Amino acid sequence: MAKLVLVWNPAKTECVGFVERDPDGSTWDCGSDGDAEHAGGGERQNPVSSLADSFRDQYEDTEDECHLQVIEVDVTKATPIERVED
Repeated sequence: MAKLVLVWNPAKTECVGFVERDPDGSTWDCGSDGDAEHAGGGERQNPVSSLADSFRDQYEDTEDECHLQVIEVDVTKATPIERVED
């Protein structure tokens, strides 16, 4: 099982997720919870996260709040996506 930190805007259809690095969820570091907080409009904890920046930029002018939730995902049931060259 892997823990993912999801950030979404309930008024829209987009969602972004980050793998949680610390198994007990206590460390808000760059690359997991810190990026999720950054993406949702909270404190900018990782100035080099292009994914968090992109999601944040989509919603910084909206009055809708983003939501954050940690979920567990069974990685053995994940379906790989075949990469296609452009």
